[in-house]
Amino acid sequence: GLKFDIGLDAVTTANAVAAAAVLGIGNVGVTQVKVYSQASYDGIGAWTQRGSTMTTSSLRDMGISFATINDDFWRFETFTGGYVIGTLWLGPVTDLGILYSPSSQSSPNRNRIEQRYADGSMVINDLGPPGRDIRLLFANVRQTMADTLEALANQPGSFVYLDPRDVAHEVICPNGAVSVVQNFIDNYTVEVNLAKLS
Repeated sequence: GLKFDIGLDAVTTANAVAAAAVLGIGNVGVTQVKVYSQASYDGIGAWTQRGSTMTTSSLRDMGISFATINDDFWRFETFTGGYVIGTLWLGPVTDLGILYSPSSQSSPNRNRIEQRYADGSMVINDLGPPGRDIRLLFANVRQTMADTLEALANQPGSFVYLDPRDVAHEVICPNGAVSVVQNFIDNYTVEVNLAKLS
């Protein structure tokens, strides 16, 4: 397999890693990536695998979560030859608490142009990997959680959303809009809409 190692300037606390816009060289699909870490790098020391193998189950992005670890050297191994990663995230996860959002929705969509002609035939041009519209509804949350969710609107760019299945999606908060409704003192309903990049 193909391996590449990275060393950070300092020990990093992490319990998740995600890679977005993963593309194999020559249009070869990247099916899995294993993630390892170690505290000190000597080239021959033992590497410990973190979490399960990352797979492109979302067809574009991949990610996993694992028990919190404090290491500064990380290794990524693939078995499909060369590949390109658009963005790599490594760090702690912010747990939004799935118990708060029983009515959330996740709707996949195709990134394509559909043209129908008078005779009923249709021409379809796929432009890229599928996208996804995600609606997270958090009912009866405290001020602290409402502030965390509202902070999503202030993200300068994209970020990674790990869904309840531990599938990674590179997303944005369209127009930086988050709906916050105050029900009572220290009790809020917050709606967050995300759009998966494709």
